Amino acid sequence: MTPRNWLVAIIVASAGALFAFATLAPRQSLTPDNVAYVAMASGNPAQAPFCFRILVPFVAGLLPLPPLAALRLITCVCMAGVYLCGVYLCDIEGVNVAASLSALLILYCSRPNLFNYYNPYLTDAAGWLIIFVLCIAFVRGWHAWFIAVATIGALVRESALFPCASWLLNQRTRRLVALLLIPAVTFLLPRFLVHAQQGYADYLISGATARTSFSMKQVLYGIFMSWGGLWILGCYGITRCSKELKAITAALACGAFAGSIVTTAGDYERMLGVLAPVMLVACGKTLKVACRISPLGFGAMLCSAPLQFLFGNPYVFSAEGRAYRLGLVLSTLLTMGTAIGMVIVVHTRTRRQAT
Repeated sequence: MTPRNWLVAIIVASAGALFAFATLAPRQSLTPDNVAYVAMASGNPAQAPFCFRILVPFVAGLLPLPPLAALRLITCVCMAGVYLCGVYLCDIEGVNVAASLSALLILYCSRPNLFNYYNPYLTDAAGWLIIFVLCIAFVRGWHAWFIAVATIGALVRESALFPCASWLLNQRTRRLVALLLIPAVTFLLPRFLVHAQQGYADYLISGATARTSFSMKQVLYGIFMSWGGLWILGCYGITRCSKELKAITAALACGAFAGSIVTTAGDYERMLGVLAPVMLVACGKTLKVACRISPLGFGAMLCSAPLQFLFGNPYVFSAEGRAYRLGLVLSTLLTMGTAIGMVIVVHTRTRRQAT
């Protein structure tokens, strides 16, 4: 990236995070996760597994702010870092600035991104930042940086380590798998040393057995609502990505599926948010082609994205309730329909040009 492009990316990333920070009101009622992290930021103990995710609450406790304000500020800073790393990852994968910023707009308006501002009192945003940095390090072949960042990620949250599985899928890094013992030890050591009211093994067992019935409706709804139209753009664009990013995709997808099984919430939609870097790059690949082949479809896709921003958070357009859920589903269907139409047109015209 040129210095000018870096400047543009920094401005866009900062402005995007600050705009969402100022526009989207956080949730009013605290979840058990929130209560645990607030307690840790205040210097009090918490239950497993929250007590092992020590880095974000520790940093929040160092800031001269109340715990809730400190956690929200960390989320805002981490999301700005996510956007900046996302543009850089797109550049590494050969996506031009215009297409990468367009893809970032669509990702920005997606429900998984907005969730970080709706509930900013978690470690999810820091986990996203770790995953984006790990993707960059893996694609660029920066193995030492990968291990260092993964070691930090082991203290943030479990999902931050999902990209580590990509080392097993890539020929270049299989011989270096032993280096993963460093983040693995960092991950396991607190679980042996930190006293918790509920052991980590007990948490995993209770999570796997808490749901006595499997709901296919819940699974499909979570998958559908997680990325909406980005699923279509991502599936079309992933074929144009590097083999390293494809390995990352497989690792993140398997991690998200496994994480959804072992957590008590069964939150498929939230877990699939870890696919953010893959969705961003694959979407950028698709939009790069669409901008040249189908400018109308490209424009329609960008125009439909803000609707998801309006309806993707219950405190943007309407209060949480029937009207909110209806608007959320309709806006997601619209973006998905627009994405399908654009991809069909692009694929058809690309084949005609090839023949």
